[in-house]
Amino acid sequence: SAYLLQSTELDSIEYADEALERAKEIISLVSGAARLTIHAQRPLSVGNVARRIENGIEKISVILRDEVMVRDSITVTMTSTDGTVETYRSSDATPMLVTAASKNPQMARALRLYGSPPLDWKNLFCVYEIIEHASGGEKGLVQKGLAARNQIERFTRTANHPAAAGFEARHGVQSADPPSNPMTISEAREFVGSL
Repeated sequence: SAYLLQSTELDSIEYADEALERAKEIISLVSGAARLTIHAQRPLSVGNVARRIENGIEKISVILRDEVMVRDSITVTMTSTDGTVETYRSSDATPMLVTAASKNPQMARALRLYGSPPLDWKNLFCVYEIIEHASGGEKGLVQKGLAARNQIERFTRTANHPAAAGFEARHGVQSADPPSNPMTISEAREFVGSL
């Protein structure tokens, strides 16, 4: 089955190639947000432009090329003392992140990097640097409770050191000793995703 991307941002675009380029920008944000919130493993990609008539108005949709896979998600139900019930799903954050990123170029860049393969040491470090900068540096990350200083040091030293991160390390040669307990790439993905 086919999936369509429909957005008011596409409706005012007249030419198909412009619609495809804008759709790619939107889909890269969606892919990053989906990887972060529901652990989607593959980024989405766009296929063709489709024109449709809705209430007598011509609108543009973009057909997604990939299949969309639904994975398990977490649902949390909280009942307050006054009896109010609130339900949160991990997938609820995806549209919120896409909307926020469309208004914040740094957040958009971080989501695009996070959603683009490979999610290796170099890309993870770029995402980390964007978040670190937006938080006011390493000190800001710690003060805001986003990460502990020892987690940051373990991540950065592992990412930078060839003896710890191997061929994918950010540096080819490192004079300092590797960390005694290097992060695995899975731990690094979890660490950066939690920021």
